[in-house]
Amino acid sequence: MDVEVLQPIDVTYCGKCGMPPEYCEYGPDFETVCDPWLKKHHPDLHAKLKALRAGAAAFVAEEEAAAAAAAAADARPTAPWTTEERLTAFYE
Repeated sequence: MDVEVLQPIDVTYCGKCGMPPEYCEYGPDFETVCDPWLKKHHPDLHAKLKALRAGAAAFVAEEEAAAAAAAAADARPTAPWTTEERLTAFYE
């Protein structure tokens, strides 16, 4: 019977806050403390995480634009409809 031996994973932790760099951005001092430390000690990981954050920001911006367009399409009329306008819209 062959048993597969699992090897330990090498996890990088931030030298300032102690969290993995993927989670540093949720801490209180990311821009002033963690980001400069990561850029100095792990520039390749810093570049990778920066690209991922930029992609996520673009995705959020696209979703917000789509939501704004949908809200504009469903905008309420500025004045109340007359009875004739309601009946016309209802039977069309």
